[in-house]
Amino acid sequence: QRAAVERRLLSEYRVDRASDLPVSTWGMTLYEREEDSTARYNAEFSRIYDAYDRQQRFVDLISIAAPPLALRTLSMALSGSDTAHYRHFVEAAEAYRYELVQAMNTVAIESRLYNSSPTFADGPDQPAFPDGESTAYARVGAFAYHVPDTRWVLRRVAVPASALVAWSVVIGAALFWAVGRVGAD
Repeated sequence: QRAAVERRLLSEYRVDRASDLPVSTWGMTLYEREEDSTARYNAEFSRIYDAYDRQQRFVDLISIAAPPLALRTLSMALSGSDTAHYRHFVEAAEAYRYELVQAMNTVAIESRLYNSSPTFADGPDQPAFPDGESTAYARVGAFAYHVPDTRWVLRRVAVPASALVAWSVVIGAALFWAVGRVGAD
């Protein structure tokens, strides 16, 4: 893949040698590999998470007739231990990871040290990050996860929550009727 990237960049910049390129072929290769592999992994994980969502919708339908399932679903969602919260966190963490890796790959693209070797063209004493690692990492910043709000949660548990309300009304009405019958006898 690196040879193909190098050929493409030589043609694009109209130069004859990789050392004459204003960008690193190795850095560009790393960047494009990450783009490709992340797209593939995300597609597969999305397929898996979509299957989890379909399973949860099935459980939600069953919970209409089974209040303990509805209560379990509602409890897990409100405590943040359901698959929807898990997926939300994993996708946020993966987006951060991708941004961080691509920021590092961009540093590699901008560094001509990578043009003739995947290690260091000018010898082992040359820094991998010419401006320093902290400057490279500062391009992205720290990971900051924001937990979804209550409205986000409630939209995902509308069916089980409605089932619990309906069961409460039915049981309440039955108790009211039963107490009335006991008092009448």
